Amino acid sequence: VRTRDPNLAITSFKQIDLHIGDGVVLEASENFAKLHKRDPNFAIIQPLQHSTPPRNKTTTDKVRIFLCLFSLVLVVIFVASDLVQLSVAAILAVVFILCMQALTFEEAGRAISGNVIITIAAAFGIGNAFQQSGVADFLATSIVSSFGKGGNFFVMIGIYLATAFLSSVISNNATVVIMMHIGLRTALKLGLELKPFVYLMIFAASASYCTPIGYQTNLMVMAPGGYTFGDFFKFGFPLQLIVLIVTVVLVYFVLL
Repeated sequence: VRTRDPNLAITSFKQIDLHIGDGVVLEASENFAKLHKRDPNFAIIQPLQHSTPPRNKTTTDKVRIFLCLFSLVLVVIFVASDLVQLSVAAILAVVFILCMQALTFEEAGRAISGNVIITIAAAFGIGNAFQQSGVADFLATSIVSSFGKGGNFFVMIGIYLATAFLSSVISNNATVVIMMHIGLRTALKLGLELKPFVYLMIFAASASYCTPIGYQTNLMVMAPGGYTFGDFFKFGFPLQLIVLIVTVVLVYFVLL
Protein backbone atom coordinates (compact mmCIF):
# COMPACT_ATOMS: atom_id res chain seq x y z
CA VAL A 1 0.00 0.00 0.00
CA ARG A 2 2.83 2.40 0.89
CA THR A 3 4.35 1.99 -2.59
CA ARG A 4 1.58 4.21 -3.94
CA ASP A 5 2.17 6.87 -1.29
CA PRO A 6 5.36 6.55 0.84
CA ASN A 7 4.08 9.22 3.25
CA LEU A 8 0.85 7.38 3.90
CA ALA A 9 0.27 6.50 7.56
CA ILE A 10 -2.52 3.97 8.01
CA THR A 11 -4.08 3.25 11.36
CA SER A 12 -7.25 1.62 10.04
CA PHE A 13 -8.31 -0.10 6.82
CA LYS A 14 -11.27 2.28 6.72
CA GLN A 15 -8.85 5.01 5.63
CA ILE A 16 -7.93 3.42 2.31
CA ASP A 17 -9.29 1.28 -0.50
CA LEU A 18 -7.16 -1.75 -1.26
CA HIS A 19 -6.22 -2.34 -4.90
CA ILE A 20 -5.11 -5.48 -6.69
CA GLY A 21 -1.37 -6.00 -6.12
CA ASP A 22 -1.20 -4.10 -2.83
CA GLY A 23 1.10 -5.56 -0.18
CA VAL A 24 -0.16 -5.56 3.39
CA VAL A 25 1.66 -6.52 6.57
CA LEU A 26 -0.77 -8.31 8.89
CA GLU A 27 -0.35 -9.51 12.43
CA ALA A 28 -2.53 -12.56 12.80
CA SER A 29 -2.81 -15.81 14.69
CA GLU A 30 -0.36 -18.64 14.08
CA ASN A 31 -2.86 -20.67 12.04
CA PHE A 32 -3.81 -17.74 9.76
CA ALA A 33 -1.59 -18.96 6.91
CA LYS A 34 -3.05 -22.46 7.11
CA LEU A 35 -6.66 -21.22 7.22
CA HIS A 36 -6.22 -18.88 4.23
CA LYS A 37 -3.90 -21.08 2.20
CA ARG A 38 -6.48 -21.45 -0.58
CA ASP A 39 -8.18 -18.09 -0.08
CA PRO A 40 -8.08 -16.12 -3.39
CA ASN A 41 -8.15 -12.85 -1.45
CA PHE A 42 -4.71 -13.48 0.08
CA ALA A 43 -1.35 -14.44 -1.36
CA ILE A 44 1.26 -14.83 1.37
CA ILE A 45 4.55 -13.40 0.09
CA GLN A 46 6.78 -13.88 3.13
CA PRO A 47 6.01 -14.67 6.77
CA LEU A 48 7.84 -12.53 9.33
CA GLN A 49 9.91 -14.73 11.61
CA HIS A 50 9.38 -14.48 15.39
CA SER A 51 6.47 -12.09 14.90
CA THR A 52 3.51 -12.51 17.20
CA PRO A 53 0.26 -10.56 17.42
CA PRO A 54 -0.13 -8.13 20.32
CA ARG A 55 -1.53 -9.65 23.50
CA ASN A 56 -3.18 -6.78 25.31
CA LYS A 57 -6.80 -6.94 24.25
CA THR A 58 -8.39 -9.56 26.47
CA THR A 59 -8.90 -9.50 30.22
CA THR A 60 -6.46 -12.40 30.60
CA ASP A 61 -3.75 -10.45 28.80
CA LYS A 62 -4.31 -7.41 31.00
CA VAL A 63 -4.04 -9.59 34.10
CA ARG A 64 -0.78 -11.02 32.78
CA ILE A 65 0.61 -7.52 32.20
CA PHE A 66 -0.24 -6.55 35.77
CA LEU A 67 1.33 -9.73 37.17
CA CYS A 68 4.53 -9.18 35.15
CA LEU A 69 4.87 -5.66 36.55
CA PHE A 70 4.08 -6.99 40.02
CA SER A 71 6.80 -9.66 39.73
CA LEU A 72 9.31 -7.00 38.68
CA VAL A 73 8.43 -4.86 41.70
CA LEU A 74 8.80 -7.90 43.99
CA VAL A 75 12.25 -8.65 42.56
CA VAL A 76 13.39 -5.09 43.26
CA ILE A 77 11.97 -5.14 46.80
CA PHE A 78 13.43 -8.56 47.71
CA VAL A 79 16.88 -7.75 46.31
CA ALA A 80 16.97 -4.26 47.84
CA SER A 81 15.98 -5.76 51.20
CA ASP A 82 18.70 -8.44 50.95
CA LEU A 83 16.08 -11.15 51.39
CA VAL A 84 17.30 -13.12 48.36
CA GLN A 85 20.09 -12.84 45.83
CA LEU A 86 19.41 -11.14 42.51
CA SER A 87 20.00 -14.33 40.50
CA VAL A 88 17.53 -16.31 42.63
CA ALA A 89 14.89 -13.57 42.48
CA ALA A 90 15.28 -13.23 38.70
CA ILE A 91 14.96 -16.99 38.12
CA LEU A 92 11.83 -17.18 40.29
CA ALA A 93 10.31 -14.24 38.41
CA VAL A 94 11.00 -15.91 35.04
CA VAL A 95 9.48 -19.20 36.24
CA PHE A 96 6.40 -17.29 37.43
CA ILE A 97 6.07 -15.51 34.07
CA LEU A 98 6.42 -18.80 32.18
CA CYS A 99 3.83 -20.51 34.39
CA MET A 100 1.20 -17.85 33.70
CA GLN A 101 2.02 -18.11 29.94
CA ALA A 102 2.98 -14.48 29.55
CA LEU A 103 6.12 -15.79 27.86
CA THR A 104 6.79 -19.02 25.98
CA PHE A 105 9.90 -21.16 26.40
CA GLU A 106 10.84 -20.38 22.80
CA GLU A 107 10.63 -16.63 23.39
CA ALA A 108 12.62 -16.98 26.61
CA GLY A 109 15.30 -18.93 24.76
CA ARG A 110 15.57 -16.29 22.03
CA ALA A 111 16.01 -13.59 24.68
CA ILE A 112 19.22 -15.25 25.90
CA SER A 113 22.20 -13.85 24.01
CA GLY A 114 24.93 -16.43 23.67
CA ASN A 115 27.43 -13.81 22.52
CA VAL A 116 26.95 -11.78 25.69
CA ILE A 117 27.36 -14.86 27.92
CA ILE A 118 30.56 -15.90 26.11
CA THR A 119 31.92 -12.35 26.29
CA ILE A 120 31.32 -12.10 30.04
CA ALA A 121 32.79 -15.57 30.65
CA ALA A 122 35.89 -14.70 28.60
CA ALA A 123 36.21 -11.37 30.41
CA PHE A 124 36.35 -13.20 33.76
CA GLY A 125 39.29 -15.17 32.42
CA ILE A 126 41.03 -12.02 31.24
CA GLY A 127 40.33 -10.35 34.58
CA ASN A 128 41.85 -13.26 36.50
CA ALA A 129 44.86 -13.19 34.19
CA PHE A 130 45.27 -9.46 34.92
CA GLN A 131 45.17 -10.23 38.64
CA GLN A 132 47.52 -13.24 38.71
CA SER A 133 50.06 -11.87 36.23
CA GLY A 134 50.47 -8.60 38.12
CA VAL A 135 49.08 -6.45 35.30
CA ALA A 136 46.22 -5.18 37.48
CA ASP A 137 48.67 -4.20 40.23
CA PHE A 138 50.94 -2.49 37.69
CA LEU A 139 48.08 -0.49 36.15
CA ALA A 140 46.73 0.45 39.58
CA THR A 141 50.20 1.66 40.62
CA SER A 142 50.50 3.63 37.37
CA ILE A 143 47.12 5.32 37.88
CA VAL A 144 47.88 6.18 41.53
CA SER A 145 51.35 7.53 40.68
CA SER A 146 50.08 9.52 37.69
CA PHE A 147 46.97 11.02 39.26
CA GLY A 148 47.68 10.58 42.99
CA LYS A 149 49.50 13.89 43.36
CA GLY A 150 46.16 15.65 43.00
CA GLY A 151 44.53 13.47 45.68
CA ASN A 152 41.81 10.84 45.58
CA PHE A 153 39.62 13.02 43.36
CA PHE A 154 42.11 12.87 40.50
CA VAL A 155 42.70 9.16 41.04
CA MET A 156 38.98 8.66 40.45
CA ILE A 157 39.28 10.67 37.26
CA GLY A 158 42.06 8.32 36.18
CA ILE A 159 39.94 5.25 36.92
CA TYR A 160 37.02 6.77 35.01
CA LEU A 161 39.19 7.60 31.98
CA ALA A 162 40.73 4.12 31.89
CA THR A 163 37.29 2.47 32.14
CA ALA A 164 35.73 4.76 29.53
CA PHE A 165 38.60 4.16 27.11
CA LEU A 166 38.36 0.38 27.49
CA SER A 167 34.58 0.52 27.10
CA SER A 168 35.03 2.34 23.78
CA VAL A 169 36.66 -0.69 22.18
CA ILE A 170 35.09 -3.68 24.00
CA SER A 171 31.70 -4.34 25.60
CA ASN A 172 30.77 -2.64 28.85
CA ASN A 173 30.22 -6.01 30.53
CA ALA A 174 33.77 -7.13 29.79
CA THR A 175 35.11 -3.71 30.75
CA VAL A 176 33.62 -3.85 34.25
CA VAL A 177 34.95 -7.36 34.86
CA ILE A 178 38.48 -6.41 33.77
CA MET A 179 38.55 -3.02 35.49
CA MET A 180 37.18 -4.48 38.73
CA HIS A 181 40.57 -5.99 39.52
CA ILE A 182 42.34 -2.72 38.76
CA GLY A 183 39.83 -0.78 40.86
CA LEU A 184 40.29 -3.22 43.74
CA ARG A 185 44.06 -2.85 43.71
CA THR A 186 43.74 0.94 43.50
CA ALA A 187 41.36 1.03 46.47
CA LEU A 188 43.74 -1.14 48.53
CA LYS A 189 46.72 1.08 47.72
CA LEU A 190 44.79 4.17 48.81
CA GLY A 191 43.26 2.48 51.86
CA LEU A 192 39.71 3.18 50.61
CA GLU A 193 36.56 1.10 50.25
CA LEU A 194 35.86 -0.55 46.91
CA LYS A 195 32.23 0.65 46.71
CA PRO A 196 32.92 4.17 45.33
CA PHE A 197 35.16 2.70 42.63
CA VAL A 198 32.49 0.15 41.68
CA TYR A 199 29.94 2.91 41.06
CA LEU A 200 32.55 4.91 39.19
CA MET A 201 33.41 2.03 36.87
CA ILE A 202 29.76 1.09 36.28
CA PHE A 203 28.90 4.60 35.07
CA ALA A 204 32.12 4.95 33.07
CA ALA A 205 31.64 1.60 31.33
CA SER A 206 28.06 2.49 30.39
CA ALA A 207 29.01 5.89 28.93
CA SER A 208 30.14 4.56 25.53
CA TYR A 209 29.55 7.68 23.49
CA CYS A 210 32.80 8.28 21.60
CA THR A 211 32.88 5.32 19.20
CA PRO A 212 30.27 3.37 17.23
CA ILE A 213 31.73 0.06 18.44
CA GLY A 214 31.38 0.91 22.13
CA TYR A 215 27.81 -0.33 22.37
CA GLN A 216 25.36 -2.30 20.24
CA THR A 217 22.86 0.52 19.85
CA ASN A 218 25.61 2.80 18.52
CA LEU A 219 26.13 0.39 15.63
CA MET A 220 22.39 -0.01 15.13
CA VAL A 221 21.88 3.70 14.38
CA MET A 222 25.17 4.26 12.52
CA ALA A 223 24.15 2.98 9.08
CA PRO A 224 20.50 4.18 9.03
CA GLY A 225 21.54 7.63 10.29
CA GLY A 226 24.49 7.93 7.94
CA TYR A 227 26.85 8.65 10.84
CA THR A 228 30.63 8.34 10.65
CA PHE A 229 33.22 7.43 13.26
CA GLY A 230 34.03 11.14 13.54
CA ASP A 231 30.40 12.04 14.25
CA PHE A 232 30.37 9.83 17.32
CA PHE A 233 33.57 11.41 18.63
CA LYS A 234 32.46 14.97 17.81
CA PHE A 235 29.20 14.69 19.70
CA GLY A 236 30.13 11.92 22.13
CA PHE A 237 33.33 13.41 23.55
CA PRO A 238 31.69 16.55 25.05
CA LEU A 239 28.93 14.37 26.49
CA GLN A 240 31.58 12.03 27.89
CA LEU A 241 33.26 14.97 29.66
CA ILE A 242 29.95 16.05 31.19
CA VAL A 243 29.23 12.56 32.49
CA LEU A 244 32.80 12.29 33.80
CA ILE A 245 32.52 15.50 35.83
CA VAL A 246 29.06 14.71 37.22
CA THR A 247 29.92 11.10 38.09
CA VAL A 248 33.26 11.80 39.77
CA VAL A 249 31.88 14.72 41.77
CA LEU A 250 28.88 12.75 43.02
CA VAL A 251 30.90 9.63 43.85
CA TYR A 252 33.64 11.64 45.59
CA PHE A 253 31.36 13.79 47.74
CA VAL A 254 28.54 11.30 48.36
CA LEU A 255 30.16 7.86 48.61
CA LEU A 256 33.79 8.48 49.55
